[in-house]
Amino acid sequence: MKNRIKRLVRNNNSGRTGKSCTGSHKKSAASLLMLCLCSCLLAACSSVTVRPYGGEKDTSPPDYQDSKAFYILAIFGDHTVNTSEVCGQRRVMQMQAVTSLSDWLQSLFTLFIYTPRTAKVWCEKQDAVFLSPYALPAPQGGVIGENRQEMLQEEV
Repeated sequence: MKNRIKRLVRNNNSGRTGKSCTGSHKKSAASLLMLCLCSCLLAACSSVTVRPYGGEKDTSPPDYQDSKAFYILAIFGDHTVNTSEVCGQRRVMQMQAVTSLSDWLQSLFTLFIYTPRTAKVWCEKQDAVFLSPYALPAPQGGVIGENRQEMLQEEV
């Protein structure tokens, strides 16, 4: 009788190594969580591009690039870039606000208290040819549009 009970106990425990099923589920859940986190980080890299004069996106290195600090999921923080100082007499060809992978990693490590964004500015190349009156450089004050007619008359 004792042998029969031992056999039944042994048969019921066959295939089990003393570990519960939750051990393998923990590993797969952790793997799934890491996969989701990595895909979110890679998919979350974003950019907003503004081209005041139209045309295709410029992929050359920018004339200005700086990381700006924002706080608490980018709700707090207000930064501006003075394009007159960056480009001088040349006109601004493209502006871009970027959330890169490094920005996301910094945000993640600080639990999204510090959430940086990168600002980029492309200026007109020195050898550009003006094709229309709208291609004039920005006036000294950096205001585009107000003094356009005065500048056209001075050019002629």
